Amino acid sequence: MTRRQLTNAQWKFIEPYLPIGRFGPYPERLREQFEGVIWRFRSSGQWREMPSEFGPWATVYRRFRVWRDAGVFTALLQGLIAEAVRVGRTDLSLVSVDSTTARAHHDAAGMHVGKDLMEALEEAAHEQEKARKKGRTAGTERTGRASTCPTQAQAAPEGSPARQVPGRTDQQGPPCRRPQMPSARSEHPVAQIEAHWSGAVCPPVRMLPDRLSADDLPKASETLELGCAIGVEEATLSPVYVNFDTDPLLVIYGESESGKSTLLRLIAQRIADQHQPHEALLLVGDYRRGLFGHLPEDHVLHYAPAVGSLEQGLAQLGPLLGTRMPTEDTTAEQMRARSWWQGPEVFVVIDDYDLVALPSGNPLEAIAEYLPYAGDIGLRVIVARSTAGAARATFEPVTRRLKELGAQGIILSGDPEEGPLIGTTKATPMPPGRAQFVPRRGPTGLVQIGFLPTAS
Repeated sequence: MTRRQLTNAQWKFIEPYLPIGRFGPYPERLREQFEGVIWRFRSSGQWREMPSEFGPWATVYRRFRVWRDAGVFTALLQGLIAEAVRVGRTDLSLVSVDSTTARAHHDAAGMHVGKDLMEALEEAAHEQEKARKKGRTAGTERTGRASTCPTQAQAAPEGSPARQVPGRTDQQGPPCRRPQMPSARSEHPVAQIEAHWSGAVCPPVRMLPDRLSADDLPKASETLELGCAIGVEEATLSPVYVNFDTDPLLVIYGESESGKSTLLRLIAQRIADQHQPHEALLLVGDYRRGLFGHLPEDHVLHYAPAVGSLEQGLAQLGPLLGTRMPTEDTTAEQMRARSWWQGPEVFVVIDDYDLVALPSGNPLEAIAEYLPYAGDIGLRVIVARSTAGAARATFEPVTRRLKELGAQGIILSGDPEEGPLIGTTKATPMPPGRAQFVPRRGPTGLVQIGFLPTAS
């Protein structure tokens, strides 16, 4: 890689934006230090690996931090935009926003700067030049010792009065002028362009809502083949479905107040909207009673607010599932139609699973042997647990079995330090109701879960 990073013309444009001390000698090797910063980010090398011609790496790093904290790079970018507009080298035909590429209308290809805009930019440049001259005048009146606290400043051009100190004959190490950043009129060139632009513009970027009402989702009775609509995904804002006929196992992770119980209530209501009580029933484990009174009562087969009640309900469910296991007399046609058994599908819904799966025992072990055949025997399992301690619970038998069987997952807000929860997907801090949906097939996507208010 060529060591010289900038041409003389480029450096002439950049130099006035760089901060220097209010007093003391003009810093040496300023250009080499700035080019060292460019080398660091172009090469992705370490600061300690910086070539010696840029100066000591520690000095370059300190300069970089000063420039970063002073907002130099932001001001430089704004100055480049204004200069590009001034010389007519802008092109708004392609705009990149938040990693999403959006093509403008063909009538917007290329940019023609109107007279009013050029006058506004020229006036801003004139104001900036006046501010710079004022700064040079103020700089000639100040002398003193070098400051160890750099400020937002700009270097004085060669030969300007700011580089001359009255009463000194050697003129070595003169103090610099008081720096001036670009004036307020030139700090927002994009806003000025927008104010004077009369052509076609790109449509606004659509974002996930902060809250999504469950009433805005497709009705469950209208999406029987797709499954239950639980929210909308980020890319197209289209509904996201959970289909228990094709994926009977679902694991939900989330920290406190992230929306786990709200999601379970939504799923339970969607199940009730799609099925009659003789078609689908709920067996609910709810130790903290967060779902109590908020479930469709006609569809609740068994509600367990304590360990004893949950053990009893699952112990009775186990033999029922055993009678649904296919035998050697089951035909291929019956397997395809799942017609060798009769009765409702059973949805086992467990909230706060971390309170259920304890070292002393786990009531779900009573049905663990039927998990691989859940789709064939009408068993659906939905467990929700806290992200806290999820990494330690990875080797819990039922949790491990659900992961081995490729359970689909929903990861609400949580601590990423817990590590991967489903596949390689980690939790991340998010607003309540925002989640990562990890389907058994397809990529992970960001979704906003529908909010179902509690019954008054």
